[in-house]
Amino acid sequence: MPLTILIVDDASTILTLMSNLFKNKYEVIKSKSVAESKEILETITPDFVITDLNMPDSGGEHLVQYMKSDTRLHAIPIIVLSNSDNTSTKINLLKMGVDDYIQKPFSPEELDLKVEIILRRYGNNRITN
Repeated sequence: MPLTILIVDDASTILTLMSNLFKNKYEVIKSKSVAESKEILETITPDFVITDLNMPDSGGEHLVQYMKSDTRLHAIPIIVLSNSDNTSTKINLLKMGVDDYIQKPFSPEELDLKVEIILRRYGNNRITN
């Protein structure tokens, strides 16, 4: 059974890019908003979450807060993507428990490698290369 990655981004191009990047290694679930991703998280517990920081509804920071306050979801690794390089935002998110903060535009190869490294750090032995 493949690992599941939830990708949250309001940009269709980013969702497609990441879906294509990960589809051969993981089961990919796509969401265009924080509200939709919360609905998904009510029934599915993914192995990993990648979320954009800036979205029209409430943003990735609210999703991180939601996940970190839920005992079922708090240990899921999270990478936040953002156009911003604001140091205080990065520090705040890292203090909240995100595993990495990657600035857009990003290297797909780097993102893929970071996901794999984080999953290994969490001791997930089901990673496929």
